[in-house]
Amino acid sequence: MVGRIVTKKMAAVIIAACMAFTMAGCVKSVSASAYKTVNGVTEGNYEVSTDDKGSASFDVDGNHVEMTNFSFDADPELKVQAEIHEEDLVFAQVLVHDDESIMQNISDGLYSEVFTQENAAALFNDIYQKTLGGTDEPVTDENVTIDRGVLVTGLNLTDGQMFLMAKEGTNQFISIAATTAEYGSQDIIDAAFDTLKDESEPAAEEDPIEEETAEAEDAVVPEEDTETIYEYPVYSHETDDPFYAPACQYIMENCGSQFDPEEIMIPVVDILRVDDSNPEDILVWGNYWVYNYALRGTTLMNRSGGNFPGVIHMQKDGDTYTAFAMDLVEDGSDYDSSVKKLFGVDDELMEAFANSTEDHDLYMDTLRWYRDDTGLDIEASQDFGWDPELLDPDAEAEFEYPDLAGTWVTDGVEMEIKNPDEGNVYDVVISVEQDDGNILRFDLFGEYEFSTGALYYWDSSMTVESEDGTADEGNDAEGYLGLEEDGTIAWYSANHDTEIWLERA
Repeated sequence: MVGRIVTKKMAAVIIAACMAFTMAGCVKSVSASAYKTVNGVTEGNYEVSTDDKGSASFDVDGNHVEMTNFSFDADPELKVQAEIHEEDLVFAQVLVHDDESIMQNISDGLYSEVFTQENAAALFNDIYQKTLGGTDEPVTDENVTIDRGVLVTGLNLTDGQMFLMAKEGTNQFISIAATTAEYGSQDIIDAAFDTLKDESEPAAEEDPIEEETAEAEDAVVPEEDTETIYEYPVYSHETDDPFYAPACQYIMENCGSQFDPEEIMIPVVDILRVDDSNPEDILVWGNYWVYNYALRGTTLMNRSGGNFPGVIHMQKDGDTYTAFAMDLVEDGSDYDSSVKKLFGVDDELMEAFANSTEDHDLYMDTLRWYRDDTGLDIEASQDFGWDPELLDPDAEAEFEYPDLAGTWVTDGVEMEIKNPDEGNVYDVVISVEQDDGNILRFDLFGEYEFSTGALYYWDSSMTVESEDGTADEGNDAEGYLGLEEDGTIAWYSANHDTEIWLERA
């Protein structure tokens, strides 16, 4: 089962080499009269086979591509360029692109060795270096998972993501680097995985690529996979209420799919009434929330979340219960009428729903349950712009934020910090001189975390300032500013995998 372009265990891997997909191959190309590439479109076929370097082939007919191990249809609006490369490794490479940039860089072939769980990391690093020209070795044994006979690793590149796959016990490999989830990237990844997978094996408990489920709606069928993309345990608290655990699972799988994956997902479930008169369609009225966190230091930093009141439908499954659908309260102008429709069974249920909307005690209890069940060192939760809230109700909450206001500098970098008027968020602007004379500017909102003494930021903007004006480079800047004991600030930019130190001007 493959899905949206995001890996589970490998999402924290950052490629040290700051590279971009280019139209030039990273190894020499084998010329052949059997195919030709004109204006970025290849027509024809070619095949290379050697005794010691592997083998590869392709056949391109319009935007239909047959590669060594699998086939796919590229988006008809894009162009397809195919080549066979040969140096230390023979492989077919297909670039799917427009006139300016590449959307997918796809390579496959038959390796000169057989893939096993023991050698997969080394061989994946070799393929990564040969197909993308990297000089580092980002894949480790811990980064490689196996599902239905397919060895998989995922890498975060500076301008996209890359998946490396190989069929265990064979020499078949496929690599797919994508700069965007659009233009059929996911379909190509799915086709590659499906070609390699062993249909006789059951799906692993942890699929290497997380499935993107549809938005929660009436009568949604739940997905089986509840794993997050990081290594933190999934919420699985048990109570005396037999309907609590299946409600949590359903909310995480379906309502949680509406948000970008984060490190930890916590469901807050307030069951208000149960009608189990029909064991095939048990009605569980409740107010349900999903919260997504990044765990930094000992603080759960809230990244997203939402409220999903409604009725979950369950059925008896032996001694337990399974949720299979949900009727959700509608948003907007239909909210009041929808609430009345779902919760207006009687005045008592309507009053219970009204009283459940501000159950902060249940929210804090749920966080404590997760902490206690997992053994993680979690002391507080923190919403953007607010002071952290300690999970220990008896702890004294006194928060003093450091004075960081002013200018901080190092060679080629200048940083301006404004202290928060209240709350935990510092306004930060970082200007970095480029080799071409332009200025790369980061506009950040850094949330202070007390246990680490660092400002963490996500979803911040990058722009390039030049003589021609300002160009938007996206709003996905991520990293942190660490306060060092010597009075400097260490700036780590996840976008460029760099760390530099700045001093007060």
